[in-house]
Amino acid sequence: MVFSIIVPVYNVEKYIKKCLDSIVNQDFHDYEVIVVDDGSTDGGSIICDNYAINYPCIKVIHQQNGGLSRARNVGIENAAGDYIMFVDSDDWIAEGTLKKFGEIVLQNDIDLVVGKAKSIDDYGNTRDKVYYTIPQGKYTIDEYLAQLRDTESYTACAPFTLYKRDFIKANGLSFKEGLIHEDEIWTPTVLLCADTIYCSDVYFYFHYIRMGSINRSNNYNESGKNLFAVVKELQSILSKHDDSYAQVIRDQMVVLYLQAICLVDDYTPNIINANYLRKNSFYAKTKIKSWIYSVSPKIYVLIRNLKGDRRSCQYIL
Repeated sequence: MVFSIIVPVYNVEKYIKKCLDSIVNQDFHDYEVIVVDDGSTDGGSIICDNYAINYPCIKVIHQQNGGLSRARNVGIENAAGDYIMFVDSDDWIAEGTLKKFGEIVLQNDIDLVVGKAKSIDDYGNTRDKVYYTIPQGKYTIDEYLAQLRDTESYTACAPFTLYKRDFIKANGLSFKEGLIHEDEIWTPTVLLCADTIYCSDVYFYFHYIRMGSINRSNNYNESGKNLFAVVKELQSILSKHDDSYAQVIRDQMVVLYLQAICLVDDYTPNIINANYLRKNSFYAKTKIKSWIYSVSPKIYVLIRNLKGDRRSCQYIL
């Protein structure tokens, strides 16, 4: 069993050593690391090249800046392992991660393995990044989505899942390039293509909340516009799936739309109508928000902004 670990890198000189150390110090040896240097202008490129000299398992690909999605896609194109893992270059994985996941995939024929994660900020505060309470075990994708729906624990984050490479190739899966919030498209697309998934209790991923990273810029309007593009993509994806278990993704689409409304300068973009929002809301809190928005987008945005939600909408993505 061989793992391909894809690490996109862009101007993370301060963080990349911790990320790569967490990988090369694993007590498991059947893996390759594909570092995609996405046009870094700091010293991170040299650090990655030095790691490649000292660790034959590391391959560094240098390219012009094309964004996170492009870097991940290049990693997929060059991956040769049985399973693919994405690790962002300012994050790290726990000791024993590959050994634990190796045992799982050897014992189960599965498309995906999902694990648990913690986030940590500049002040050392940690919290669970994945909130699901689903019992550990193998599920059909219908069963898993039903569990996500019932436990309100859907999370769209590509690095929190291990992917069978043949599954990715067979379904022609790739990240949508040119957008931020790309995981909001990737995750549901992957889930709706999969047949089986293993839900693991392993806390394997540490997500560093770095002020100044792409999803924490103060360009709210641009972020909101990107979210509207994501919502349109999700509409297209979900139009092909009428299954009730996909409702958790439909509800998330509504949540993203309502978050985008708080971020853009014009709060009345004609992307989808209020009836559509109400129809696709599943959870009570989403239904309430959709109802308020249907009464008056202006009142909805005013309430959210009074609560300080323009900033918080940006931060939780």
